[in-house]
Amino acid sequence: KPEQLTSNGTCMRYAPEWAPDGKRLAFSDKDGKLFILTLDDKNLTEIADEKRGQVRDYAWSADGGHLAFSLSNDNNTRSLYIWSAADGQTRRATNDLFSQAGPVWDPDGNYLFFASSREYAPLIGSNEFNFALNRNQGLFALALRKDVKNPFPPESDEVTLAPESPAPGATPPSPAPGPAPASVAAGFSPASQEAKSAAPSKEEPKKKDYIKIDFDGIADRVTRVPVDADNFFGLAAIKGHLLFARGGGFYYGRESDVQTSLRIYS
Repeated sequence: KPEQLTSNGTCMRYAPEWAPDGKRLAFSDKDGKLFILTLDDKNLTEIADEKRGQVRDYAWSADGGHLAFSLSNDNNTRSLYIWSAADGQTRRATNDLFSQAGPVWDPDGNYLFFASSREYAPLIGSNEFNFALNRNQGLFALALRKDVKNPFPPESDEVTLAPESPAPGATPPSPAPGPAPASVAAGFSPASQEAKSAAPSKEEPKKKDYIKIDFDGIADRVTRVPVDADNFFGLAAIKGHLLFARGGGFYYGRESDVQTSLRIYS
């Protein structure tokens, strides 16, 4: 049986998105507001208010603990924001130097991927000397924690040299000590092994924590995905891969000269 979840709306509400854990719904409205609805107590919270237009690119993290979205800045760019269920706070995740939108979460909870207009190689009009920006979007990865590695590190040109042969008559080096017992190598002491043996065979299931995000310096942990700039939309992240569509520019009066294609990046 259908159940009414909200009431007293002042304008059209639309595009509800379930949190993966099923505990919350996110939705926006015609006035540019973004809401979180908690299903248990029907508590409705406004988490953002877009000054120019509407919020349409909100996305849940895989554990349902965070919601990412974009909002406009005073300089006509857009920045990414993250709302966290643990404390109910909304924090800014990127700067206002470029437009960033369409966030999607890495399923493992290490990165936030998004598209950003940072490529400037404008087309010059033949009828009048004017600029037309096209294919100016790149794809980027935002590391959510300080200990997360760069997903696209620069390749190293360093080489490893083979060790030199010992000089004739030199004293051979002492043999390396043998491997430590498995328990010691794994960091266990006999006492901890005994305690483990005495512990009950079945442990109580621990409450799953939401993924951790280091917001300190988060805007500086951005890396470009090594794909050429283009017109991207429909970005999605699966384990080990990015999916996105690539299309042509927009024309008045005719179709684009580039056929839209679906791409996958490993």
